[in-house]
Amino acid sequence: MIVGLPHGVILRLKVIRGNQNYIFPIQLAAEELIPSAIVYGTLLPILAYLTFKTLFMDPYEQEKARNNKEKKQMAYKNK
Repeated sequence: MIVGLPHGVILRLKVIRGNQNYIFPIQLAAEELIPSAIVYGTLLPILAYLTFKTLFMDPYEQEKARNNKEKKQMAYKNK
């Protein structure tokens, strides 16, 4: 997040995928400092990440661990 008088409040989201970097600048307030923009710029990305992690990443990792466990059990059962 960039906070300053000449810039205002700018949120920079950086996404790294492989060797590529994507930077998305989102201007929350132009040329003035608005406290609500600063709060939104800090809380919303954190809440979005936690929501994504809870709804998508955690179930995916649990399913992956369960599949690995089943594969190991089948391998031991066949020995």
